[in-house]
Amino acid sequence: MASSRGDTVPSGIGQLDELLGGGFPRGRCILVTGGCGTGKSIFGMQFLVEGATKYGENGILVTSEQSPAAVRSDMIGFGWDLDKLEKEHKLGIVDVATPKSKVPYAGREEVTRLINMNTLLLAITQIQRTIDAKRIVVDSIPGLELVIEDRAAIRHAIYRLIATTKELGTTSLLISEGRRRGEISRYDVEQFISDGVIFLEQIRYKGKFERGLTIVKMRGISHEPKTCPMVITEKGIRVVPTTVASLPSSLEP
Repeated sequence: MASSRGDTVPSGIGQLDELLGGGFPRGRCILVTGGCGTGKSIFGMQFLVEGATKYGENGILVTSEQSPAAVRSDMIGFGWDLDKLEKEHKLGIVDVATPKSKVPYAGREEVTRLINMNTLLLAITQIQRTIDAKRIVVDSIPGLELVIEDRAAIRHAIYRLIATTKELGTTSLLISEGRRRGEISRYDVEQFISDGVIFLEQIRYKGKFERGLTIVKMRGISHEPKTCPMVITEKGIRVVPTTVASLPSSLEP
């Protein structure tokens, strides 16, 4: 089985690593943001599945908007058998979306609803140590408002979440969205404290909507901040890393 090498972690996203010079910087936290229907959840799950099946890196999904059952059902269409990965202890799911959580690690113990950030971070830490997870995806940051008692504390919670993933030595994706079309940040801090930002969008191009991906920033990696076409296939997301096929971006002035 192949393994991640050097200071980069293969994203598992078709051809994105060509733009990143090998992958995401190891041990860093990347913000994946964009509007509804741009492929953010698929992006995050592909990162986890490819990591577990091709690169020997187990992963954790924190789902705050969909139940684990819904996520499993949605992803089987791409040929991603999450239940199998869970049983093999290659994937752990922390459920913030339903009243009764099942955390699938070390025998699938039942835990009570995650009601605050302390409980959430403890659950992430326990699973990471149990299955030796190297990748974490949080889908999504806005959904975590459900577990934060004081909504004004969301910024502090984002800081704590990023700090915890780094302390665990994992490479992590935080999924979020702006409040308005073309907006990167919802809380005005996550794009600054994250080590990288990937922006997904739907762009009206030659009379139809096309999906586009822009690497807004990526610390420690030389990259071009151009918008490239992105397609969602039956096997997941694929990026077209060519200048000729590049699309205009809503991020441009």
